[in-house]
Amino acid sequence: MRGPGGGLLLFAALLLVSGAAALVYELAWARWLTLTLGASAEGLAIVTSSTMVGFALGAVVVSPRIDGLARPLRAYGLLEIAIGLSAALVSLLLAHAPTASLTATWPKPLVVVGLVALVSIPTALMGGTLPAVVSAVGGRDEARTRAGLSRLYAANTAGAVLGTIGMGFVLVEQLGYARAAAVGALANVGVGVLALVIERRAPLPSRDDAASPASATPAEPPAEATPAEPPASTSPAAYPLEAGIAAAASGFAVLAHEVLSSRLLVYGLFATAHAIAIVLAVYLLGLAIGACLVAGPLARGEVRPYHLGVALLGASAVTLAFVPSLGEVSSIVALLRGRHVEYAARIGVEVVVAATLLLPSATAMGTVFPLAAALGVRPGRAGHDLGRSVVVNTLAGALGSLGAAYALVPLLGVRGAIVIVTVLQAIAGAIVLLRTAPAHRAAGLGVALALGLVGSAWLGRPVLGQPPGASTLVPQHVVDHEDEYVVRCHREGPTAITEVLEHVPTGRVDVLVDGFVAAGSSASAGYMRLMGELPMVLHPHPDRALVICFGTGTTTRAVVEHARASSPPGRVEVVDINPDVFACASESSPDNAEALSFVHAHVDDGRAFLREGSERFDVITQEPMPPHFAGVASLYSVEYYELVRARLEDDGVLVQWLPMHLTAPEDARAIAGAAQAVFPETWLALAPGDYTGLLVMSPTPLSAEARGRVEASLHTEFVLDPAAVARFAAGVPPVTDDRPSLEHNGIDRVLGQYGSAIALLEHNLGLVVEARDGAR
Repeated sequence: MRGPGGGLLLFAALLLVSGAAALVYELAWARWLTLTLGASAEGLAIVTSSTMVGFALGAVVVSPRIDGLARPLRAYGLLEIAIGLSAALVSLLLAHAPTASLTATWPKPLVVVGLVALVSIPTALMGGTLPAVVSAVGGRDEARTRAGLSRLYAANTAGAVLGTIGMGFVLVEQLGYARAAAVGALANVGVGVLALVIERRAPLPSRDDAASPASATPAEPPAEATPAEPPASTSPAAYPLEAGIAAAASGFAVLAHEVLSSRLLVYGLFATAHAIAIVLAVYLLGLAIGACLVAGPLARGEVRPYHLGVALLGASAVTLAFVPSLGEVSSIVALLRGRHVEYAARIGVEVVVAATLLLPSATAMGTVFPLAAALGVRPGRAGHDLGRSVVVNTLAGALGSLGAAYALVPLLGVRGAIVIVTVLQAIAGAIVLLRTAPAHRAAGLGVALALGLVGSAWLGRPVLGQPPGASTLVPQHVVDHEDEYVVRCHREGPTAITEVLEHVPTGRVDVLVDGFVAAGSSASAGYMRLMGELPMVLHPHPDRALVICFGTGTTTRAVVEHARASSPPGRVEVVDINPDVFACASESSPDNAEALSFVHAHVDDGRAFLREGSERFDVITQEPMPPHFAGVASLYSVEYYELVRARLEDDGVLVQWLPMHLTAPEDARAIAGAAQAVFPETWLALAPGDYTGLLVMSPTPLSAEARGRVEASLHTEFVLDPAAVARFAAGVPPVTDDRPSLEHNGIDRVLGQYGSAIALLEHNLGLVVEARDGAR
């Protein structure tokens, strides 16, 4: 290999693998950090900030030092090895952090600072890899540096696509988070070793001979034998301000749009791990395609600074054009998929919808940063200038993702936030045009103004008392039946869209979280009251009760009724991660206000509340979202039950929802196995009428007298005793934090085999009967 031109494909392959490993780490670390700090808005903000701080630190500290190195490829190899080793160590520490009770032992701010600093070590090293390779490939050749930068950035981003798909569909399911992170570490070390081998066997031109005839590609004229700085006319004296503006606008818009558009798509697709992986992968793919599209013009020297303004305005126009469609995801899904529940059909439709609605805007946005970074690079200063573009882009990206989620969404809603972000991007494009092409200033300002006027149509606040779709989103189950429903409450928060819908013909009230009916007042929701009554009747003296997940308030009201009837009245704590369910409580039921006046309500992640507190409870009851939704498996794992056990009195009772109609057979058994791994005294009860499963757990055996009280007063049958539960769970690994099988091989993959949730329920009940009769 004589020069970098012939090796560009190989270096792109190295960055492809490196990008995949980076996403593996990012997703694994995000999981462990949310388990440690809580999946609340605060915890998610800390997770996002941790990664951003690291990349920015790398851009500031590592990248500028690349320019002074004679062999930047050697530096790249060493960086990759250091990333692999440090990431392996960080993963090992973070994997044990959720069970270490850090926030219960140390002040939370100190824990947060320590975790952010820990994650910043490998991510800072990652921030120097792209500048090192670009510097090695380009040397002092400005055109080659710019062309190589765009292609290498595209390869690195494409690797992130592979990492996202791998984690969402293969690695976590087959290996678990810890082993997946180990695979990523091995990949980084392998890439680093290979880079060192390449550097030794076919050394790239150093900075002193990068412009020599031997290293020039055939399309380039021979350079002088003695290297010299290019003329001042081709090398700007200072880092171009236009490049900084475009890099910042790109980072802000790309990260904000990723957060916001993903929220709208997940609303229509439901928040499963597969759907989230598809949405993220498609978005990253669009960014990679955009980088590839500008590589050719950059290589041919056809790009001028004013093209940055054109790219920003174009990306804004394309994004705004798809805002109406993003609000119709549920209708599009219903049109394409109909009633099909087969796994392949579900995944296929999710891919088509995500690609159709996200790829155009993501591709348009993907052109901006490579252009900004390439036009901002001066000969011989690739590391320094690219690092500057990266830090500006990264910090603006952090502002975009956090500002959009925690400021714009609560103020304007998701679609309104997209409009504001898009208009701000267009204004940045107009400013760049104003600076670089004064003759086109009127056109740029006109386009930005036009986009603002068009987008203003989406800035209206939701109108309550109207059918869904008028000013709010339409959930999947409401499509084509909008006139039968009325929106009673609609709130868009940092992490979820919460609604209360009334079905006018029946008077049924449903609470929806991100488009899914999380709780309701229909007759089929009678188990919700039972979840409050059963443990309060089962325990002889329930003085202190904890309800995790408020929903419609039905379970809480049942617990409160029993607590008030005690002498003296019992104490009731209620925890929900979503503050908007409390804000919508009066619309869920007129009786909620009185119940909430009696309880102590907490907006917190259930695990974090249990881990950080010290009070012990006689009764704990919980009904989270369905187990196959992303992140919910953390409330069904062995580690979670250990947290509960630490906060439960020795004669306490835990009741947990086990939706037999929404859980794959192996998953239902894995949940039962996880519960019994911590609570040998685990029983399975079935709610009368709908046969909803209720796992009943206690540190001590449940007396026959207590069970008799429940069966007599609540007409609820304990169908599986602890021995039968053991038979039911036999042969299936229990759910753990490291292997959250519920999210990756759950109902989405098996529902098509049964055809409907009712058929799945009947199959699961058959397994229960077999376990009860000792047939398993």
